[in-house]
Amino acid sequence: MNDVLSIIGSVASIASIPLAFYLYLKSQAEKFLGVRKDIVNRLAFQLGEGRTLTIFEVQAVIDARLRENRLKFGSIRPNEVIEDLVTETIALNRPGFSRHSVVEH
Repeated sequence: MNDVLSIIGSVASIASIPLAFYLYLKSQAEKFLGVRKDIVNRLAFQLGEGRTLTIFEVQAVIDARLRENRLKFGSIRPNEVIEDLVTETIALNRPGFSRHSVVEH
């Protein structure tokens, strides 16, 4: 009986290391995607109010959100956010701005 329990314990402890690593990576990826969606939503709200956005403003929002969530700087680029912003605004057809005005910005 002791041998069986010791084998089960050994297998469980060996399996727990890859499982912990997988769960850590999964939580980081979810955190990253959540921050990216939050950035897009904040910028979409500004566009919905009729404000124009510059690359400096987009980068400032990205840097602030990365710093707040303790993620690596440079992991989200402004071009990626702009692509997501255009995709979301066209897909959702948000009120307050047209597709043409989003593509121009």
